[in-house]
Amino acid sequence: MSHRRKQHNRRFDAREMFTLTDVLLASPTQPMPAADARQRHAATVHHLEQLATAPAPSPLDWRTVAMAGNVLEILLEQGVAQDPDGLLREAFDAMRAAARRHTTAGVIRFSGPELRAVRAMVRDWGEILEMCPHRTLLQAFRRVYSDIQNRDASAIRNGDLVTQLDGWRSSAA
Repeated sequence: MSHRRKQHNRRFDAREMFTLTDVLLASPTQPMPAADARQRHAATVHHLEQLATAPAPSPLDWRTVAMAGNVLEILLEQGVAQDPDGLLREAFDAMRAAARRHTTAGVIRFSGPELRAVRAMVRDWGEILEMCPHRTLLQAFRRVYSDIQNRDASAIRNGDLVTQLDGWRSSAA
């Protein structure tokens, strides 16, 4: 008899899913290991450039940049991150606008001002990865996963499948 393995969530790569044990083992005071922070930031920069220049950016490009924005938005709500010039809010609005346009145009694209704001957000993401306590980051990642899963479940119940495609956790999307 063969056993099939149940796939819990195909939207997220298993390497990106953090368990409660991961959170508890992460330092509550020290940032994530420097090599991990550099790799995560470099990947986000790469995927943003793909969104900006590739003829057909991949869903992974969008998800990677959207995840950084989602986590930053949570950290901003919690007061962990600061946005004195409003540039993060501008980037979040740009991400939401690009997600909405995706439903009509079929590809994620940013206007010039939107791209500048999202690039600034990704720069801030690199700084947050280097400074924010590791446990705080993992808790924010877990909240993003939960919010997206809850939104998707609600969209399926309501027959609204379009919202599942945008990759943005906020109900304002």
